[in-house]
Amino acid sequence: MDLWKPFAEEFDSENLLVFKTDYWSVLVRKNQVTLGSLVLAANRNFLSASDLQNAELEEFPKVVGRLEEMLSITFGFDKINYLCLMMADRHYHFHVIPRYETPKEFFGRTWVDNDWPRPPSLAVPQNDMDTLISIRDMLKNT
Repeated sequence: MDLWKPFAEEFDSENLLVFKTDYWSVLVRKNQVTLGSLVLAANRNFLSASDLQNAELEEFPKVVGRLEEMLSITFGFDKINYLCLMMADRHYHFHVIPRYETPKEFFGRTWVDNDWPRPPSLAVPQNDMDTLISIRDMLKNT
């Protein structure tokens, strides 16, 4: 099943897809709240957790396990936050925010989780495509 088209276009799935399963897609988040921020989206369009189908629910822990393993191996996060907000994008998805107690070095810059240990601030600028592609490639090669 393909990721719902309007959402896929908005989140640039063509360039930022890390992996896809039958029911879920994992993408690099354009606005990197912290290093390795991702989007975990249902492939079909719906808005409420109550609309999740059994097959989606069964696959979900496997997808989460895979993305957490990739993030752990690649960037060594300390904690991880899953935010299901859907305020602007009317599609069932989570913002996956790895959390870091100490700064991380990647792609020629130091990444600091300024909000540690409080909730993350999502109001961050979009990263350049080279950085996003590098993050995607690092995760894909894990």
